[in-house]
Amino acid sequence: MRRMKTALSLSVGFAALVGFNPVLAQVGGEQEANEADDSNVIIVTARRQDELLAEVPASVTVFTEQMLDRTGVQQADEFVQLTAGVTIVSGTAEAGDTQINIRGINGARDAESSVALVVDGILKTNTAQLNQDQGTLRQIEILKGPQGALYGRNAAAGAIVIQTLKPSDIMEGGIKVSAAEDNTYKASGYVSLPVGDSAGLVLSGSFNTSDGFYRNSFLGNRKVVDDQETWSIDGRFVAELGDATEVDVKARYADLSGASINFNAAFHLPNFAGVNPAFFEDVNDHPFGYYSNIRPTNEQQTFETSVKVTHEFESATLTAWALYSDVDQALTADGTSADFARYTFPGATPASVAASNSCFGTTAQLTGFPQNQPTFIGNNPIPFIFDPANGSTFGAYSPTTCDGTQYQVRNQTDISAEIRLASNGDGPLAWQVGAYFL
Repeated sequence: MRRMKTALSLSVGFAALVGFNPVLAQVGGEQEANEADDSNVIIVTARRQDELLAEVPASVTVFTEQMLDRTGVQQADEFVQLTAGVTIVSGTAEAGDTQINIRGINGARDAESSVALVVDGILKTNTAQLNQDQGTLRQIEILKGPQGALYGRNAAAGAIVIQTLKPSDIMEGGIKVSAAEDNTYKASGYVSLPVGDSAGLVLSGSFNTSDGFYRNSFLGNRKVVDDQETWSIDGRFVAELGDATEVDVKARYADLSGASINFNAAFHLPNFAGVNPAFFEDVNDHPFGYYSNIRPTNEQQTFETSVKVTHEFESATLTAWALYSDVDQALTADGTSADFARYTFPGATPASVAASNSCFGTTAQLTGFPQNQPTFIGNNPIPFIFDPANGSTFGAYSPTTCDGTQYQVRNQTDISAEIRLASNGDGPLAWQVGAYFL
């Protein structure tokens, strides 16, 4: 008989995490978990097979379904903050800029990831997807240390293995809504439906919006520094083709609109303190002011679809999957080149002199307006390093119109696939072979 299960949770303001400890398995199989009895045994798939957490000979931090419900975790920057030895930097320049550090091994912007992202057994190849909603989460496993033997070259620091809700013969659904300061609202929901006797469908959706923490003083205290709005929809269809074969089809679309490059700059240069004290600023006391003369924008659209087939032989399991991923991203932001007055250098032609004079005239109007240090608008449109007494210099991301505008487009399409055959044994004779295609 089919049953329906619904859940509704509402939270307003902020949540305090008291006594939260993710389950941890250390090298050698030590387990730090407050489990009441054997009914709470945790099964992980970190090594591409179902295993007891306590028997995994690696450092694995696990967030179970109950932990995810208690914490409200949805994205990487949330569960990473709750994991010892792991840090993350995300969204500083653009939405797809996510760098994770595990045990001192760090990623870099515009480079391949050093942390593998695996969702429902499928390896995601685009680092921009690391901090996106991946559907209705059911378990997250974070492996610390090199995992190249299991997940390839992009797992030098570790791996993040995510499991989402898999449909069953039970109809269920859930909704979560939360609100916080700065007009921050989050909502997510899902519904899982059986389709016939041997198939099921899961539909998930999420919506997040926030005005951000900072304001742009030059643009009338507008909330355009770190504001963001995202929404996504996910679908998963699983069908059993006989007793030994399963097909898992997934599709996801996500859309993001917000700000970009919410940077500040501070200078700590003792040799220049005599020229301008602002060049010897205590970086720990730097005021985070935002004065750019344009509203920065960041648009990102993601579409991906995948198919995975699993067939159980008598002594081995064959798994094959293929993934298509397309991430399109564009950003605009204020330029930074005017911070040393280089665009006010007159040059040698009449046109360049006229441009320099116009630039310096508009910049001079900013005298007395709060800007990022160091700021000195002198009598000459000459960089101060050439004319320390009367030259000019401007703070990074200043409101001058002479520094230009940045525009960046980043479109990435990936097609990847894997075929793997693994034995069903769990002893010393267990084996697996596979091939990965990109």
